[in-house]
Amino acid sequence: MLQEKSLCQAELSPIIAAQSHSVAVGSNFVVTSGEASDVNRISITSPASQSAVPQTVQIHRTVPEMPYSPLIFCATLHGSASPQLDGSPDAAAAAKKKKNSVLTESYKPKVFRGVPMGPCVEAWQRDPASIISEESAQLPSIAVHVSKLPQPNFDFVRKNFVFRHVSIREMLVHCFSDEKGTNNKQSTTESDDRDKEFWYFRSVGKNMKTDRSDFWSDFPLLAKDVILPSGPEHLGWDIVKRNLHQSCLRINQAHMQLWTHYDTMDNVLLQMVGVKRVVLFPPEQHGNLYMKGSSSRVTNMDEPDLARFPRFADALKHAMVVDLHPGDVLFIPANWFHHITAKSSCIGLNLFYQRNGMRRELFDAKDLYGNKDPVPCAALREKLLGDVLKQFGELHRGEQVPADYAQMALRQLIPQTTHRWHSDN
Repeated sequence: MLQEKSLCQAELSPIIAAQSHSVAVGSNFVVTSGEASDVNRISITSPASQSAVPQTVQIHRTVPEMPYSPLIFCATLHGSASPQLDGSPDAAAAAKKKKNSVLTESYKPKVFRGVPMGPCVEAWQRDPASIISEESAQLPSIAVHVSKLPQPNFDFVRKNFVFRHVSIREMLVHCFSDEKGTNNKQSTTESDDRDKEFWYFRSVGKNMKTDRSDFWSDFPLLAKDVILPSGPEHLGWDIVKRNLHQSCLRINQAHMQLWTHYDTMDNVLLQMVGVKRVVLFPPEQHGNLYMKGSSSRVTNMDEPDLARFPRFADALKHAMVVDLHPGDVLFIPANWFHHITAKSSCIGLNLFYQRNGMRRELFDAKDLYGNKDPVPCAALREKLLGDVLKQFGELHRGEQVPADYAQMALRQLIPQTTHRWHSDN
């Protein structure tokens, strides 16, 4: 007999309880777990499949959940169960367990629970709308994404939002007072239909054309409450700090969905307030996510349009899912696609950093957001693309073969190249 409860109560753990259970998530999602390994899953039913019977696809995997310790965190960032630390007994013990450890899966997502990050987790949850006092109105305004759609599915490809400049206090009041039904009384925005608006904020540099986001410099009133561990006993955080590219504050309303995308920097996501669900796809699912640049055209994770994007069903079979609660940290490796759904209004912090051991000159110095491919990779891709298109064009234009034969050979090129790459590596 299946038992249902809310996602906030779900224990999304790699250790499967002996008693099978099901967790309802919204109207179209179900997380199911049972005795067998690898059976945690989200079922997604698409009413837009143009068939009498809605199509159901499943997410089978949850992100491995790790107890937080400096050693395990550092090992994750190194992509190894036995990083070169200091030869301590703890490091030796970790190396001994390497064979059976999920950490042997290099650069895979991991979630850490109960991570020390200063007083922010406890202090901000008491009354998030009042973190910034009215006396702090002199703070510079921030640019927030505003959507008036029936569903708050922010889409970077179609740009279905506008920017509005408000104070950070207005942002907090709009998001968190709204949850208590007091938004209309406290908000000082000029909007007449605030209940129909969804707000999302991602911090950028003081000059968004030249500067990267710097949370500790740009938001000192909030940053004083966020304290990351430091010192030789916390080498994992030292990797992040030493290679930090940018630190981004994120604030959003409940129910917001942020488009699926990937970043070219490794990333740790700290959750301070609220609950958000993260669905992640491995890099090899690029062809099933209908990408345009670094963003997917599939925006609605609750009701994906499988008639328009049929291959997305295959991508979901390889996805991983996790719920983040206050005090949690999610490691998102570079090139992993991720989609965010806010189960409640949230405050979080992204720390993007260059992978340990990679030279800084490999990255574009003008990349402010961490979504440009390393310079050698981008250059090689453009060269190969130009060469391939030129040669296949000449094959057809020279009338050596009809166009449909040349096109078929071109279609086969990418999957065969990918298959051979994985076979050789």
